[in-house]
Amino acid sequence: MQKIMITAVAAVLTLVLTACNGAGESAAEPSSPADSAPATVGTPAPEGSGASADKRIGSVWGRLHHLTMGRFIVDDVAFYTSNETVLYVAGGKCPNGSAPINVSKCSMAGFEEWIKSTPHNAIVRFHGQVATLIRETQ
Repeated sequence: MQKIMITAVAAVLTLVLTACNGAGESAAEPSSPADSAPATVGTPAPEGSGASADKRIGSVWGRLHHLTMGRFIVDDVAFYTSNETVLYVAGGKCPNGSAPINVSKCSMAGFEEWIKSTPHNAIVRFHGQVATLIRETQ
């Protein structure tokens, strides 16, 4: 009886430890937090540049939300902005209150308050956990 129990436990552990995503692929190795990509949960952008579970996200479309100081969420993906992040507004004014320059392109000045003040939908492109482009949609 004891041998049967040990064999059963070993079989269950083997199945649990080698479980895959059902697509016949091996499980991805975990990476350090600094190198990790945003979560893969989310609605892929209309261009179809969303990612499968084993790839980094290219872009995500959804409602922008403020998470914490300097951190935001689009759909269910958390991200940061940087000095390199490019913002395009769909209409109206830039986050800092000025008129958009150069085909709706705005600076990121006032972005945090802009997100908090009214709801905005956008396509956000990523490089790791940093947004490289935020394009507001209507």
